[in-house]
Amino acid sequence: FTYDGQYDLEREIISELSAAECPSLAGKPKLIFVQACQGQKVDDGHKVQHKNTDCGSGATSTYSIPTYADFLIFQAAFWNHVSYRNKDTGTRFIQALCREIDASQKGENIFKICINVSRRVSIQTPRDGDGKQMPLLTSTLLRKIYLK
Repeated sequence: FTYDGQYDLEREIISELSAAECPSLAGKPKLIFVQACQGQKVDDGHKVQHKNTDCGSGATSTYSIPTYADFLIFQAAFWNHVSYRNKDTGTRFIQALCREIDASQKGENIFKICINVSRRVSIQTPRDGDGKQMPLLTSTLLRKIYLK
C-alpha cells in the first residue's frame, strides 16, 4: 500500500487488517512499515482457533484475542516529527531497515531488527539543515517473529 498525501493509519490501514474486518488474518502477525512524516471504543474480542502442538496431542482449543492483537507497526518518525529523505539514496529509515534485514541472522527476531534500525537511524549524522530522526515502534504481537 502506498499513498502520497494525508492518511489515517488506524482507520485506513490498521482497522482494515483487524480481526473484526479481516477474520482470516486473526491470530496471524501483521507487520506494517510506515515511511512518512506524521477513543472510547470497547473491544469485545474475537474467537481464534489454535491447534495445540505443545504436548503433541494435536487438540484444537478456542480462545479469544483482542481485535488489534498481532500487529507490529514501525514508523519512520516519532509523532509530529519529520522523516528525512536523500533524493539519491532514499530515506534513512528504509535504507536502515533493508540493511538490518539483510544483515540479520537466523534466529534473530523482528524486535532485535527493529531496535537495530532505530539505533542506526537515530545516531546517523544529519546532513546540513537536517535534524535527527527517531523511528517509532508499536507492537501488540503475541509471539516472536523470525524473518529467517
